[in-house]
Amino acid sequence: MKILVVVVVHKRWHNAERWQRVWNAQERSEQLIIVHNVDQPGTPSTWARNTTAIERLNVGMDIGVLQDVVRGRLPTGEWDWLFFAPDDFLPMAVDFLTSFRRLAAGDNVGLVGSRLSSGPGIAEHCRTGAFMIRRDVAEQLQFPADPITDCHQCGHFEFKSHNMLRQVRDLGYGVEFLDATEKRVIWDSHHEGWEQRLGEFPCPDLCDIFQQHQTDKLTLHSYGPVYQELLQDRRTCPVPVLEIGVQRGFSLRSWRDYFTTALIHGIDVNPDWMLPGEPRPKKRIFATSRTRQA
Repeated sequence: MKILVVVVVHKRWHNAERWQRVWNAQERSEQLIIVHNVDQPGTPSTWARNTTAIERLNVGMDIGVLQDVVRGRLPTGEWDWLFFAPDDFLPMAVDFLTSFRRLAAGDNVGLVGSRLSSGPGIAEHCRTGAFMIRRDVAEQLQFPADPITDCHQCGHFEFKSHNMLRQVRDLGYGVEFLDATEKRVIWDSHHEGWEQRLGEFPCPDLCDIFQQHQTDKLTLHSYGPVYQELLQDRRTCPVPVLEIGVQRGFSLRSWRDYFTTALIHGIDVNPDWMLPGEPRPKKRIFATSRTRQA
């Protein structure tokens, strides 16, 4: 089973970085492609190993990307199954593909979904985030337009009467969904509150990270154990982190390695404390002038 993993990124770069971190946590035979839906053409960032970055104009949003993949309009290479996710779905386990792969191995299964949804005026449907579909099934999907260009067409494909789930079943293929335990490997950050987060991503102790980066927060100030106690429940929260006064950047590197989804910011009055050449930077250091006292 040759699986292609496609993650669509628009503006949630902190979530894309989590995908990279989880992907890099173990060796993989699958290929990860991050498709960057851009509003203006530009240069894509540097991505993780075993990763291809494709820059694409944001036409049709994530469903537009899905259509381009299954119609062969993006250079994806060979695949038997497509795992597809927008950037509001986050992996919460290194082995997040295991459950999808197991369910896909069933007889005549054409689609494996992570979320089954329905509601008033909305047909039963598979959320078009974090699902896996067989190639020969995907190639038979019918889209409301070609190319997809707007959100109304995306919604029609996802949850209207002739949605993706209905199409797969009408084609005669089986559909499987992750059970309540299995779906913990993927978190829908747009619809599921963080208090309902599903699972944890392992990370070294904060004091170990401070020691690795030689920050004085562990030696001169002895803040390590206190920070560990205060922050351990927030380690995977997708929130910005700001450090005021960065000096040589040792603490910024520590926060980068400790917080798995946060975007790390640093502010300092000394422009010499910039960190040029850092790989996959999550640190943004802005040199500021001292404010005048009123």
